[in-house]
Amino acid sequence: MIRWVSSQSRLVGFNYHPVWEIVFGLFLVMSAVAIPVLFFRFNGFQLKQYPEWLFCLGFFAFFSWMGRALIFQAFLARIEGDRVVIEHNLRDPPVSISRALGEWTNTLVSESSGEKGENLHLLVLVSGTEALELYRSVNPGEIAALRDAMVDLRRSAIPDTSSITKKG
Repeated sequence: MIRWVSSQSRLVGFNYHPVWEIVFGLFLVMSAVAIPVLFFRFNGFQLKQYPEWLFCLGFFAFFSWMGRALIFQAFLARIEGDRVVIEHNLRDPPVSISRALGEWTNTLVSESSGEKGENLHLLVLVSGTEALELYRSVNPGEIAALRDAMVDLRRSAIPDTSSITKKG
């Protein structure tokens, strides 16, 4: 889900949140809470069940950690003055990039293959003479939506001057 950020009828950024991953993260957190609660409800607290309680504690900690990591994912792109700032924690390691608007020439989608042979789609920011990989995913729709949002943000930040003609 892409949410646009605007200021005085001008786009200044967007936030992308992967809805299905967030929903699955919520499910994991609810499961992490529900399993120990149900175990206590049906068994009570008995000292002879300490291995089961240790399992419930480990289950709670692990599933809460995984769910929290999925819930708080975001891809943020914004214009700050004369710079474009892109940050995300969708995959490890987290990315934080800041480039001058004048250097940002294009945003591309390319393909690559992963370690296990899966087809990956890459979101690439072309800045000057360098191409920076912003994000990779197996979902081409996700990458296309992010690319379209980046193109719209660039178009808003750097107006196209090629269609302006001088009157002589």
